[in-house]
Amino acid sequence: MSVGSLVTSYNIFHTPASGCAHLELCKNEVLEAYRILVRYVYRSRYREALSLAETGKKLHLELPVPMCTDCHFTTGRVHGCLHCSYLGCWNRSHLQVHLIDKDHIFAMDLNRFTVYCNNCNDYIYDLEFDRVHDEEKLSAYRIVAKYTEHRVDCPRYTEWRPNELEIAALRNQAQLRRCEGLRGLRNLGSTCFMNVIIQVFVHNPLLRAYYLCDKHDVTGCPKKPCLSCEMDKLFNELYSGKKEPYGPCTFLHCMWLSSTELAGYAQQDAHEFFISALNEIHTSAEGSKNHGCRCIIHQTFAGILQSDVTCQRCGNVTTAYDPVLDVSLDVKATARKKKSSKRDDVSYSLVDCLNRYTSPEKLGPREYSCSKCGNTFQEATKQLSFKALPPVLSIQLKRFEHTSSASKIESLIRIPYELDMTPFTPMGRNARNDRRLEPPLPSLKYKLFAVVNHEGKLDTGHYTVAIRHREEWFRFDDHMVKLAQPSDIVSNKAYMCFYIKDVLDYEPPYVEQEEAEKEEEVELKGSIGSAMVNDETDMELDFV
Repeated sequence: MSVGSLVTSYNIFHTPASGCAHLELCKNEVLEAYRILVRYVYRSRYREALSLAETGKKLHLELPVPMCTDCHFTTGRVHGCLHCSYLGCWNRSHLQVHLIDKDHIFAMDLNRFTVYCNNCNDYIYDLEFDRVHDEEKLSAYRIVAKYTEHRVDCPRYTEWRPNELEIAALRNQAQLRRCEGLRGLRNLGSTCFMNVIIQVFVHNPLLRAYYLCDKHDVTGCPKKPCLSCEMDKLFNELYSGKKEPYGPCTFLHCMWLSSTELAGYAQQDAHEFFISALNEIHTSAEGSKNHGCRCIIHQTFAGILQSDVTCQRCGNVTTAYDPVLDVSLDVKATARKKKSSKRDDVSYSLVDCLNRYTSPEKLGPREYSCSKCGNTFQEATKQLSFKALPPVLSIQLKRFEHTSSASKIESLIRIPYELDMTPFTPMGRNARNDRRLEPPLPSLKYKLFAVVNHEGKLDTGHYTVAIRHREEWFRFDDHMVKLAQPSDIVSNKAYMCFYIKDVLDYEPPYVEQEEAEKEEEVELKGSIGSAMVNDETDMELDFV
């Protein structure tokens, strides 16, 4: 993001507050246009209450819903030009075309109120724009709260602007607290499986930002016990600056109450604990739906898996989409496939596991009934791919076999520090089949930030975790925290690994998927309506 160096009189600490050099040339005009657009958006959202305040009557104002001037879609991230009255969508590039054709520079996202600079090719931040937005928002909320007190949750505060004495006191007397986050956890009795997952959660940048910004209201939370409240407590403890190990007793007790299968002091599986914790935090959030849920867990970990089943007789493809929170990869099958090679120096990596996971597999003779072949059983192949990828990709290596006797697969899997997921998407797969694989997209590149290791046997083993913190690796072994070498991270003990995107999505994957489906539905309805009109016209001509 482009940032300048202007410091306003209200800054307690000297931090950048100006958007970019291009904004300074026409800031007053753009700021006034920004105010008008913000006011328009809030008047559109609360038009009934605002009309009641202004006229004393409950009117249904016919304010047009913001939509793209070119395609008339309301989805697709509609922006308003800050130089004229044009509204254009981002996803279909109508906004970008307008800015280039008209030689305009700035636009505002009508949903998030962020300012885009076309010359910088980036969203910019400016403190004055923030204040204008807050003023208009608070002004609208005050009116809405007066007439719809029980239906709209409105803020009851204004921005605090310190006086000169308060600014001087804060600058001269305030001290920054140590906030490292490198704090060990006490083993409460075979709870190493829990400690490694807690460390993964605590060092996840998205979860860290969510809980340290008090996004979960602990004081007003009605759910007791609540694992999300326990997560908030964990973040406060582990980022308090204290160095002595912390005992997560209440977190463990909360998990016992919510997941009875984990209760007791027996060794548990770290992956099972991870999934149970995700589900419990999800249920603690406001939304309870799995599809389209906007809780912090789904915003962080949720992706969409695409399954394509192809009939070998007629070529018909049946596609299904499934939401996923993690990916479990088969280690033994990958190892067997590699060992069948004639090479003696074979080795395999996480990419090999992903290749096998997304390779076509032949279905059984009575597993697929083709609708195009009269609903008869046909030979078919099934292939998986990642339709939408989450900001944080969690991967489990299936090292434990639960057959007649439990055993562990000790094969070495090389874990790359950087992972490009483009080849495992439908787009990448199609390009690879056509031998035209394009360069990787930035949004599909990931970096490793945590590796959970398992040492020993299935029931008597021990878990540790390696975490990347400020570009250095640290090994967490319950209460002990040690600096680790990157070369020590990759071993045959890796059981789970966690990657974070280089470039985070503007929208969670399931939201993008929903918007795409809405646009396809609108297009389909439009094409059907057009076809019906054409059919009626043809019929009239025939009768004439």
